[in-house]
Amino acid sequence: MGALCRSLLMNTKVPYTVALLIVGLILGFIHAKEDLGIYAGPSIKQWVNISPHLLLFAFLPPLIFESAFNLEWHMFSKLFSQAMLMATVGVVFTVVLVGGFLKWVLPYDWSWEFSFMFASILAATDPVAVVALLNDLGASKTLSILIEGESMLNDGTAIVMFLLFFDFSLGNDKSAGEIIEFFVQVPLAGPAIGISFGIATLWWLGKVYNDALIDISLTVVDCYLVYFVSEEVSGSSGVLGVVALGAYLAAVGKPYFATNKEVEHTLHHFWGMMTYGANTVLFVLAGVIIAVSVIRDDEYLEMEDLGYAFALYGFLNVARGTVVLALFPLLKRIGYGLDWRNAVIVVWGGLRGAVGLALALIVFEEHAFDQRARTLVLFHTGFIVVATLVVNGSTTGIILHALGLDKAGINKTAVVESLQTAMGERTMKIYLENFYDDTLGGADFDLVKEYVTSLRLLDEKRNQPALAEPLTPRATK
Repeated sequence: MGALCRSLLMNTKVPYTVALLIVGLILGFIHAKEDLGIYAGPSIKQWVNISPHLLLFAFLPPLIFESAFNLEWHMFSKLFSQAMLMATVGVVFTVVLVGGFLKWVLPYDWSWEFSFMFASILAATDPVAVVALLNDLGASKTLSILIEGESMLNDGTAIVMFLLFFDFSLGNDKSAGEIIEFFVQVPLAGPAIGISFGIATLWWLGKVYNDALIDISLTVVDCYLVYFVSEEVSGSSGVLGVVALGAYLAAVGKPYFATNKEVEHTLHHFWGMMTYGANTVLFVLAGVIIAVSVIRDDEYLEMEDLGYAFALYGFLNVARGTVVLALFPLLKRIGYGLDWRNAVIVVWGGLRGAVGLALALIVFEEHAFDQRARTLVLFHTGFIVVATLVVNGSTTGIILHALGLDKAGINKTAVVESLQTAMGERTMKIYLENFYDDTLGGADFDLVKEYVTSLRLLDEKRNQPALAEPLTPRATK
């Protein structure tokens, strides 16, 4: 299904994950209305009832690790201040704005604790589709890394805030000292665990030479073990732990993995397939869960809730725009800077995805909350996931083109032209030395140009009016 969607959308600006989500929605609606038989019914039923904690444990570590491990460290280190600003101050600001909207505008009469808990779910962005699209369209690498880095970090921040307000919503009060301890332990212990595992891994790899199976085994075990130890043993953030592990290995460990190009390529292709499989299953599963859950609990929903869902989607975009606008004076002065065109993509690229859906399922399964409130959280989260992926994800390429961000920059264009010229001149030198003779003539140069791209490009460049005479063997010689 994933391969089919990728094939059909290969030459479009629509991320294939959008198609997978729609396929999942269709499967879910059909499953909820009628039996799909032994070939699909039991399987879908088991997947729909998956534990949200298992959903996070199974799919999140490899997706987070792959993104962090494949970051270009020198660029990410420069952009870290921008990503961290968006992932901390930006997330808190978003939670405050969205929480106020849920409390004051929507007529659900939720408590402040419950409103902020739900706002924390909606604050976690998932840029998988947009980052892949930006790379395919040749957008600025700094823009892609900024959006991806912000997402990895704000997933951790949003989950930390969610856990805090989840406890408050259940009536578990915390003292000021406990809250301070919570905000110190949860964000800091995870990265410390991730870096510790990274150091141990590099020590191990220093004892091994050119063994792709060991490299792959260690990275897979590491990403899951760091997440497990951070979440279950230390009570800290597993997401931030895996981010720290991947970033540390990207910054320090690449020479350990690059001792042999074949081993490095094997590792790269393995993790590419790992994330492709996780994303494919995850987006289909998200569509199925959303569709089945909405139909199964439609008795707790009213027609007006659909209108409120549209209003919430619109306000989320406004809130993200407000946050980026408020932080823009700082964002354009730190890191590589940020101009208004890239800021537009940062705002529009704030997609919601699997993390938010899993957190909403955790709320849905907590029977201490009112049934209608639980159903509304899952319904609105599902609607936001679908809306941001289908609308924002599908139109990002159009906006990117309209803003001229899919064109190569001046520096990149100059480098490419310089390389093309150097290749043409080198090829011309080989032609003159081996295939041209003043007396006998040699090879047909016009025919050679048709088959040798570098010579043809050099000829086209020389034939421009402002340049020298057309390229011929005698003139060049």
